[in-house]
Amino acid sequence: MADRLLYRPEEVAEILSLGKSKIFQLLRSGEIASISCGRARRVPRQALEQWLSERIDVATVSREQAQRRQPGSGPR
Repeated sequence: MADRLLYRPEEVAEILSLGKSKIFQLLRSGEIASISCGRARRVPRQALEQWLSERIDVATVSREQAQRRQPGSGPR
């Protein structure tokens, strides 16, 4: 990501390799924080980084929990 402070939803979609409609859904639900500049919607870089970090944390915890549930899945 560049050192810009704000991104358009279309740019966020490209950065995350997601569709624009999915990004707008995430923005409407508040899952990704955004700000309104008149009629324009912008996503702060910090909000995007936080959303990504939360997803990584959830994925890591889920993977670790799944490994603990499987017998014999420990280190070899």
